[in-house]
Amino acid sequence: MSQALLLVLALAPQELTRDQMREDLEVLARDVRAQWSYLEDKREHFGVDLDALVARATAALPESATPAEFDGVLRRLVASLGDGHGGVRYEQPLPE
Repeated sequence: MSQALLLVLALAPQELTRDQMREDLEVLARDVRAQWSYLEDKREHFGVDLDALVARATAALPESATPAEFDGVLRRLVASLGDGHGGVRYEQPLPE
C-alpha cells in the first residue's frame, strides 16, 4: 500500500513570495524523506534524486506567484518522483 503525500494550502495569500514557496518545497522534501516508503527504491532503480529535483524547482521559482501558479510547480515536482499514486490535493479550493 502506498502512502499519500498531502500538502495543504489553507487560506493561501493572493501572492506567494519566493521565500514562502522555497520553504514549502523544503517542507515537502522533508516529509517525502520521512514518509515515502519508495524513496530509496526510486533512487536506486530509477535515478530519482529528490534533492536535485527540489533544487531545480527552487532555482526556477519566480519572485512571486499566485497559489495556482505554485500549484503547477508542486504538481511537476510530485510527478517527477515517478510514483503513479502520488499527487497534489488541497482540502479547500485554491483562490482564483
